[in-house]
Amino acid sequence: MVEKIVLYVFLIQGLVLSYTISSYISGGGQIFISNYNMTMQWQDQGIALNITGKSTYYPTPLVKPQVTPYNEQGEEPTYYFFLYRDETGGLQFILFFTNFTLTSATVNGTSIPAIKFYNGNSYLIISAQYGFPIKGVAYNYISSLSLQANDNISIIMTGINPLPPLEKSGSLYKLTLKLSPNVTESVYVVTPQANISAKSVTHELENKTYSLAAINLESKDYITVIMPIDEFPLVEPTGTVIVNGSNYFFKMNESTTPFGTYYQSIPGNTSNPYMGFTIGKYFLLVFPSGGNISIILQNLENPLVSYQVTDLSSPYYPFTEFLQQYWIVLAVVIVLAVVVTVILKHRRG
Repeated sequence: MVEKIVLYVFLIQGLVLSYTISSYISGGGQIFISNYNMTMQWQDQGIALNITGKSTYYPTPLVKPQVTPYNEQGEEPTYYFFLYRDETGGLQFILFFTNFTLTSATVNGTSIPAIKFYNGNSYLIISAQYGFPIKGVAYNYISSLSLQANDNISIIMTGINPLPPLEKSGSLYKLTLKLSPNVTESVYVVTPQANISAKSVTHELENKTYSLAAINLESKDYITVIMPIDEFPLVEPTGTVIVNGSNYFFKMNESTTPFGTYYQSIPGNTSNPYMGFTIGKYFLLVFPSGGNISIILQNLENPLVSYQVTDLSSPYYPFTEFLQQYWIVLAVVIVLAVVVTVILKHRRG
């Protein structure tokens, strides 16, 4: 009997994510317009990817356009691999983002905490708990490569079924690691509530003992860790993550494209309680079910001296957001009432 392999144990087997992807690129008298419908169905060994649609190519305004149907199926290790691999660069806007912030998004009528990665007016919003894309747009990102082209692209989630368990709160924390000598690195954590710390662990390599830093996280709720790639490889996962006492390993493959560098994490275990992927200048590790987590960093020549945890945001709660909007409206009404009263008294006088 063959043992059933489940790659990501936190996802519902058979879960289906649906998206529409549209792009428009023009330059040099040529126009490319693409429209795709995409579904991701989570199976035992990963994503069964199905993309259908068409691309329309206008060589010149006077020539009949060429319409090419598009149909692709396959298996992918994460939500995002189909964006990284696009050789033409039309979809690689995922590597364009240089900043992020905590925000909210609506999924199937439910308001959830989300992470917004952005660069100017271009952005990609993902679930803070599961990491799947929700909505994204990019404007003239190809032009940033000094190519003579105008371009727009959008990706929009159109459905998710069945709806997985969703947490409705989240906060953003900054973990500052001070390493010897005089090196400071920052790691960011999104979670409703967690104990965040760091410590030194020993590691032997080629008959030499090193002191490595380990990020320690403890939460009953989801935890998402965001690591700036521009700080690699000084502080990067060695591919060792410990969750609830069990060791999990992954291999980091680095690829460089005209749009940026991304790391593809290839799981070495038959099942994983987390997922790792790259968005823009950041590498993310997503733990949707939380737990007792240790992430081993590769600071071989820079021992950990100290650490500091900073709360960068007030917790996001949908009801709190409603109350803020309510008080704003109430304040406006009071101001208007005072103004009207003053005007009436002035006229009577």
